[in-house]
Amino acid sequence: MKYLYTDLYADFTCVGGACPDTCCIGWDVLVDKNTYDSYAALEEPLKSKICERIETAGTDEQKIYKIQMQKDGRCPFLNEQNLCNIYIDCSPDMMCNICKTYPRKIAVYCDTVMVTVMTSCPEVVRMLLRKKEPMFFGFKEDSAAADTESADWTLYNELINGLVLTTDILQDRRFSFWERMYLIMSLTYSIQRHIKARELTALRANTDCYRDVEYRRSQSEKLRRQNMKGAWNVIYSLFEQIEQWTARIPQNRHQLIDYKIIGKQEEEKYQGWLENYRRIEKETEYENLAVEFVFEYYMEALAGKNLFTGIVKTALLLTMIRSSEIVEYNQRGSLEEEDKVLLISSVSRLIEHTSILDMIVDQMIQHNEMESLFQWAYLFR
Repeated sequence: MKYLYTDLYADFTCVGGACPDTCCIGWDVLVDKNTYDSYAALEEPLKSKICERIETAGTDEQKIYKIQMQKDGRCPFLNEQNLCNIYIDCSPDMMCNICKTYPRKIAVYCDTVMVTVMTSCPEVVRMLLRKKEPMFFGFKEDSAAADTESADWTLYNELINGLVLTTDILQDRRFSFWERMYLIMSLTYSIQRHIKARELTALRANTDCYRDVEYRRSQSEKLRRQNMKGAWNVIYSLFEQIEQWTARIPQNRHQLIDYKIIGKQEEEKYQGWLENYRRIEKETEYENLAVEFVFEYYMEALAGKNLFTGIVKTALLLTMIRSSEIVEYNQRGSLEEEDKVLLISSVSRLIEHTSILDMIVDQMIQHNEMESLFQWAYLFR
């Protein structure tokens, strides 16, 4: 097998009880059958202590096991030091697969395992914010057997090539970050059209132009000529969605900021806040976040999901994060690293709890609202 992973994955270590927003509060936790069987095989009283806090549903053939969270959203196995009692009383190997894996996300395609880490974890976000050098991908191989009979190697090779090219554009610091986002949206729009039409052999010939810096400059000029009309509506609609999400998920401890301070007709006020925020803005932070998101959506594309939809989600998610930082900075007068960590991980966690962002993206693409997406990018010049 081959293993492709971000360098952040290799460096990640859970901080345990020191985490400011533990993943053991506020989420449903499903227990895999093998782990549940291991709990059921324990001696008393440990067996009852664990199994009585796991509810079951479904038929014998498709039984679901889920930890019963307490009224405050805490996992019943989370102690006062915010450490896992199953980890302490049994062993790390006795934790369920979700708890052992998170925040790592793994996808397997034929002979390749792709691994990344999720930004709903505060420690992952902290590492991204502190990373100054461009992110890179690690690669290794072992002798494990792989099922390659059903592989679409042409698709595989073109998506890996697209990932390398997309990452190169995202890390091309000769351009502003939002110009880079515009470029990868254009690139992946072309890639997805070729995939849909099954024109994979022609894909690279039509996308290699993005390797040329002069071509990138010419495309960025299109962004500068865009009309701003409609861009503010995209951002304000995201503000409204954030408010809806926080209302639906009351167990989210770190409530996001109050966006009602900006009215729908107050674009000029927001623009003033944006200019104020530019003084402390660090584009490398968005760059690192984008590389993580993009890698994840290329992973999903290998599994058959729409690549361009994922890149649009990345653009909107980063818009939410940046706009939240702008509002919070101007409300509070400062924005420290830990404020950003909790804000970004909270936004990411909200996205993982809902499909609303997917619905917004699908609606935009179905109505061919590409122009409004490019207008969105103009707002971040």
